[in-house]
Amino acid sequence: MLVRRRPSPVRAAAVLALIGLLAGACSDANSGAEATAPPSPAAATTEEPTEAEASPSPSPTETETEVALAEAPDIVRGVYSTVYSFWGERWAHLIELVETTELNAIVVDVKDEAGTLLWHIDHPLAEAGGGAAWKPESDPEERLQMLLDAGGYAIARVACFKDTLVAQARPDLAVQDQGGNAWKARKDFSWLNPYQDEAG
Repeated sequence: MLVRRRPSPVRAAAVLALIGLLAGACSDANSGAEATAPPSPAAATTEEPTEAEASPSPSPTETETEVALAEAPDIVRGVYSTVYSFWGERWAHLIELVETTELNAIVVDVKDEAGTLLWHIDHPLAEAGGGAAWKPESDPEERLQMLLDAGGYAIARVACFKDTLVAQARPDLAVQDQGGNAWKARKDFSWLNPYQDEAG
């Protein structure tokens, strides 16, 4: 029998407060309010613009391969999708919920705690871990477009450094136990060592 622990009221309140702060920050940014730092003494003594002011970097432009994403909603009411739900039959059900309820976003695992990837990437560590080996030969943009067509907002979730597949394949990049093997946490999850540049 599977028993699910209900979240504590304190944790739920903290999560709601965090969402409120993030939503407030986003709305402040969208309203055009600018945060300005006080001028430094060096800036106060010179009238010439700095190099950054004189030649601002160009803003990124959309390429043909990018999906035109929807604007972030004022209030996000989202659900979570695993990698497997994204590629499975459950995705159509989640899209239907976005179309027929107040839900307006789906958080999708681009890389989960095990190291499973949403799509194949050309990188030696992805090959070593085998995180994308299971993936069907499909285009993730088609599934993402289903969400956008339904009026939904896509949120990518990437589990950083918690990567059991790569840690098991490359223990030298992992947080290690005393025997030099990849240390295993609860549910046998392993972590990559953030002090290793290659792990980053």
